[in-house]
Amino acid sequence: MNKHERGRLNLSTHILKGNNFHAQMSWQNMEVTETSALIEMYAKCGSMLDAQQGLVIAQARSHIEWTSLISGYARHGHREEALSCFHQMQHESLCPNVVTFVCMLKACGSIGCPYKVLEIEAKVEKQGLLREHVLVGNALIFSQRR
Repeated sequence: MNKHERGRLNLSTHILKGNNFHAQMSWQNMEVTETSALIEMYAKCGSMLDAQQGLVIAQARSHIEWTSLISGYARHGHREEALSCFHQMQHESLCPNVVTFVCMLKACGSIGCPYKVLEIEAKVEKQGLLREHVLVGNALIFSQRR
């Protein structure tokens, strides 16, 4: 068994354990941390439909759940979906945090969206995050190099 096959088997094992755990819970009765943890688990395993379902069903959505979903989309190369989630998050009047901005800058840099990078940079500067968080600065440099 090669490295990639072991990785797929490992992911399958994790998603099976996550599904078993999730079967014992209901999306509607979860706290924000539980909901975001499940969304993150599904996203890390590449099960983006399950991750998206978690966000749709969640009673109270916050920037935490949105960021988990955005991160998953960006991680698995679904940059357009990450952008769409970012816009939906803002449409719900939720303010992106540092992690959200880092994920979005990486996604925009990967698909070559310089206008979106500039838009995010303006928001980051307006919130004063560029001076306070090195990660945002690094992500901005990465996104501008693409």
